[in-house]
Amino acid sequence: MKKSIFVVLTVIFMILLLSCDSSKIESDKSVIKEFPYLPSYTNMKIEDFEKSTTKEGLDHASFTVKDGMYTDFLNNYEELLHDNNWQTTDDKKPFSMTLEKEEHIVILVVTSTEEDPYVHGLIYSK
Repeated sequence: MKKSIFVVLTVIFMILLLSCDSSKIESDKSVIKEFPYLPSYTNMKIEDFEKSTTKEGLDHASFTVKDGMYTDFLNNYEELLHDNNWQTTDDKKPFSMTLEKEEHIVILVVTSTEEDPYVHGLIYSK
C-alpha cells in the first residue's frame, strides 16, 4: 500500500513539474535576432531592421507586440532587461527609455496610442 501511494505521489509530482509554465525561463534565454545581446520580449515581432551605415551610429528597427498595452510595455520590458543586468539611464515612460549594459545601449520608443490594438515602437541600439 505504501509503495503504491509513493508511486502515485511521484507521478503527480512529475506531472506538476512538467506542466509548469516555462515562458519566463524561455524569455530569459531568447534574444532578438537582429540585436543578439538584447533579451526578447514576449510576442515581440521585428518588422523593419536597418543596420547603421557608420561605426558610431545605431542600428534601428520597428516592432510590434501583440497582446500588450502600450502603457505597461516599457515597465514590463524594463523589468526583463534589469533581470538581465541592463541599467536604465533615461526614463521617460510610458513613451521611451534608454538602457545600457557593458558596451551596448538601447533606446526604446513607443509609438502607440491607447486606441492601437498592439504596441508599436522603435528600437535604436548598438
